Amino acid sequence: MNTIRVTILALIALFVTSSFCVADGNFSKKDTVERQTVDIGKCDQGNNFVMVIHGGAGYKEYKLKEKAALIKNLLDNCKKLLHDGATSLDVVHFAIREMEDSGLFNAGKGSRKNKNGFIEMDASIMDGKNMQAGAVASVSSKIKNPISAAKLILEKSDNVMFVGGSAEKYVNKIASFKVGVDDNERFANSDTTSPHGTVGSVALDKCGNLAAGTSTGGFGRKIPGRVGDSPIIGAGTYANDKVAVSCTGHGEYFIRWAVAHDVAALYSYKNLTIAEAAKQALGKIVANGGTGGIIAIDSAGNITMPFNTKGMMRGSVSSNTEPFVAIY
Repeated sequence: MNTIRVTILALIALFVTSSFCVADGNFSKKDTVERQTVDIGKCDQGNNFVMVIHGGAGYKEYKLKEKAALIKNLLDNCKKLLHDGATSLDVVHFAIREMEDSGLFNAGKGSRKNKNGFIEMDASIMDGKNMQAGAVASVSSKIKNPISAAKLILEKSDNVMFVGGSAEKYVNKIASFKVGVDDNERFANSDTTSPHGTVGSVALDKCGNLAAGTSTGGFGRKIPGRVGDSPIIGAGTYANDKVAVSCTGHGEYFIRWAVAHDVAALYSYKNLTIAEAAKQALGKIVANGGTGGIIAIDSAGNITMPFNTKGMMRGSVSSNTEPFVAIY
């Protein structure tokens, strides 16, 4: 009888560990088939690393504890990945993908519906090492993870951005893993009344390379086809060999003032600190009625996370520090 009981428990344990692929830095065979993986050991030069994550500017009473716990867990796991030699690009992608899958934010699974009751998602990612970038806009659940689609475009296309149905067809064609899933299965918890927040991340790896990424479902009840700053390189996302930037907020303002690139320009051309550059760039949209926030990092590992809303879910970690998570 005891033998049978032990056997049953062992089978249950095997099922659980093989069925779930959560943000723990480890990947099952199923995960490597269906999703892009994080390769460790690519960047192991012994230098310091830094990671910053945001979950959207603007304070809303929506599962704040769950969001904070998820970000803390992600920072713990991203620290391990970076320590083990993962690249900044892979870790930025990993963090954003996990936030898309959580359903807690206005990205991926948690994306809010447009005016016609459909989901349209945007995302972009950029590798500062070589200035390569990928982006998608106005994609449906035929793209399982918009940030993964953007990374595929970065890695496998000479183009930067694909939109709507064309993006869905192209990404499904070039992907070596499952990128889509049925609307009812994927987005069963989405509605127009649960505010979540755009997500983004920037990172510096041990090789000294920077990367940035951003993903969103856009405004709830937005006009179909409306696209904000998140998939626009230079507006919502930007990275080069000096800085990496991800933005969140009222997208039209971030597009008009090219905020992500403005941070990089102010840093490089005016020799401002990363904190001063982000503050000035954000100040331009604030002066014109815009709201939002920025996370940014420079090649020396200095970070900044300014915002002009009541709160911005955010967190950071480095080779020398433990995870820090804040809302206000």
